[in-house]
Amino acid sequence: MSIDNQLLFCYLEEDNIQQAYFRVRPLLTPDADIRQEAMNQFPVEGCLRIVPDRNEQHTFKSRMRDLGHYCLVDLANLPAEATKIRTNKNFRPDKGEPNQFILYSDTVHELPAHSFYEVISAPADDAAVVAETAITPLFYLRADNVLYGPVCKNDPEKPQKSSGMAGMLFTLPCPDGVERTILCLKDAPTAVRPAPIQRQMRPKPVRFDRPLDAAAVPAAAPSVAASPADPAAPVVPADPVVPADQTVPADQTVPEAPAAEKPAEKADAADESLPIGETLNILDETKDFEETLQSLNTGVSDSANLLHQQQTRPVKMPPSMMKTGPLTGTPLVRTPLRTSPQPSKNRVQETVSSQWYVGKYEPPAQNLPNGTSMRPIDNPVADAVNAFRAAWRMPEAREQLMDFMLSLDGLRSKLEPRICKDRNITALQRVLRDRLQDLEAERLTALCQLDKARRDMDGFKQEIIAGMANRLQKETGKLESDRDACEAQVASLKTELNSLTVQRDSLLKHIDTLQNDALPATISKLLGDLQLNIPLTGQPLRMSPVSGQQATLDELLARLTAVCGKCGLTLTKNQGIALLLLLAMSDRIGIVSPTPAPAATLIRNIAAAMGWERSFAHQISAEQRPMVALRPVDATPVLLLTSLPNYAPISGMHKLLLSRSSISLTRNAAYDAGQWPILPLPALPFIPELPADDAAPISQAALTALLDATSVAKTSDEEITAVLSPIFAMVSPLSGAARAEMYRFIRVAAALMEGGLPVALDFAILLWVVPMVDRTSRNFADFKALLDEYPLSQAKL
Repeated sequence: MSIDNQLLFCYLEEDNIQQAYFRVRPLLTPDADIRQEAMNQFPVEGCLRIVPDRNEQHTFKSRMRDLGHYCLVDLANLPAEATKIRTNKNFRPDKGEPNQFILYSDTVHELPAHSFYEVISAPADDAAVVAETAITPLFYLRADNVLYGPVCKNDPEKPQKSSGMAGMLFTLPCPDGVERTILCLKDAPTAVRPAPIQRQMRPKPVRFDRPLDAAAVPAAAPSVAASPADPAAPVVPADPVVPADQTVPADQTVPEAPAAEKPAEKADAADESLPIGETLNILDETKDFEETLQSLNTGVSDSANLLHQQQTRPVKMPPSMMKTGPLTGTPLVRTPLRTSPQPSKNRVQETVSSQWYVGKYEPPAQNLPNGTSMRPIDNPVADAVNAFRAAWRMPEAREQLMDFMLSLDGLRSKLEPRICKDRNITALQRVLRDRLQDLEAERLTALCQLDKARRDMDGFKQEIIAGMANRLQKETGKLESDRDACEAQVASLKTELNSLTVQRDSLLKHIDTLQNDALPATISKLLGDLQLNIPLTGQPLRMSPVSGQQATLDELLARLTAVCGKCGLTLTKNQGIALLLLLAMSDRIGIVSPTPAPAATLIRNIAAAMGWERSFAHQISAEQRPMVALRPVDATPVLLLTSLPNYAPISGMHKLLLSRSSISLTRNAAYDAGQWPILPLPALPFIPELPADDAAPISQAALTALLDATSVAKTSDEEITAVLSPIFAMVSPLSGAARAEMYRFIRVAAALMEGGLPVALDFAILLWVVPMVDRTSRNFADFKALLDEYPLSQAKL
């Protein structure tokens, strides 16, 4: 489908704001959807670049921006020689110009009050609410498949049901991301006059060379719904009427209305007009040129000059013509021009020029058929000049007159080259200054828009944050209530489990008593009767782990520090971390102290303070056989303290080997096969056995969780080997398992201990390497020279 001689519903966009480049994207005609057709005819993006027409070089940018995002392109009823769409000479898709064709701006208008109507799905009572979202001057409302309207966008009222019409309805996905429904009516007029831009009402200049009439008072703005006026109709002034509140002094005469202004005499005036081709003589031919000038220079009588008469009372102006208050704030447009005084003209020359202009004959611009009747009409330019001249002679009207003149679109660009004639400013400088002022106005406008966008964004962020906070608060409250219920249930189950464990231990003790007392006696009697002599030895040493709970490193250290304080000892943070890490990773730990009895009591008190009393046992004889009961969930660690030379590990428990010296723990085949850490303790005083604490037991999982600190440690095995290689060269090599356990201890301790890697290395050498050096009984001079940076290990040697 061709778009020639069509009215086009288009999308207008400013794709280059810095250079004020505009383009239109054709969307609809009254007959069809032409989006695909536009893509085919106007590659690459289906748009037409708008170029300013020669008649609006200075108002192009402001007019395009006032149109909004939707406009009408009028290609109907154009002369055959008028080509409004041409090839774009600047078409360069690779350099940012993807529009192959241009369109002259005189075809781009505001959407008229016909042809295209937006249909909005809303009840008829919501007309005033949805009017702000409408893009056409007139729109329809659709509710329950019934059309209401049309509704005027600028003056919305509750519409009635629309009468029958013939048109087409299109569902249009618009380029701004909104899907709209557009109603196209084919019976609309083809001559398009753009709908007037709704601006603030400004006062209309009053003609003071005649009595005030109805035309002098600005009428109300015409409704957008009114049919467009005929552009070819001549402008004829209205009949002069003297208002009721305007009085005329007795010494003044009211001029009669011209014959052209009376409808009844228009035909006669046309018949009595001067025939075409004859000369109009308005001067006295008997006088020469000088006498004619002197006669024309004669002053006008006071009775004829209404401007010099004193008015009985001031003219009442409508409220819309009253001067508004001064505007404050940063101006977003150019500041008023500085006007220079114009030189006074010759009154005689002015009078002659005006009379000559009235009397000269101007042939019609169009070819008229013979016999066409003609009638004189007022020239609006001449009327404006006369009214301006008359108003300017009144000082009190000048300010109001200038305010109105400067408010006209495009007047500033016409006046500036004639008013600002500074000899020191060239034409190029003036153009650059104008552009600079435009850029400054755009910058200030952009700043205002940016501030508004920031405020809107801040409000949007606060709204989103508030909504998310409320939702998260509700979800958190629900999760916390569920967690409390689960924790209460877990605590109840643990209490019940611990109670059952006590009952089970009581039964096991009873069983042990029966087994140790009644059963041997019975078996001995039976064996005596059978003449068999086989003795039964051994006593079970039961350890019953209970369900424990999680705890942080600070809580564990607090319990260790408290129990050591009650025993009269001082425990540092690094020492407590070393002990906890050994209990977390080693199944055999050697404990060396010159005083084994206080050391055993200390270990028992530590187990009781951590809640491990039921899972702790002290083996003092070979007849005691360690037995571990069934482990519950999150069980406490199982600790077996023994002084017997039985070094084989037992699965599922920590074996604490207590001795007076490290030699008894290291000179055996078990230590040769796999070394274990040996913790040295000083000589301890008497330590009382503390009563059982009511604190909640700590689970083995809480100790194992300390080993996760390796995820934040940055110490690698290569770095540890590079540091300890001189020390390893002086002693017997460790087993693979012992060396891996030592490296793991260093990585975790370096992340947890105060002092980092050097302190962790010092503790590792003290626990694994120094016992091996004691075992060899060699001269320690060479080895001690390597321990200058490790004070704990050096002090032990």
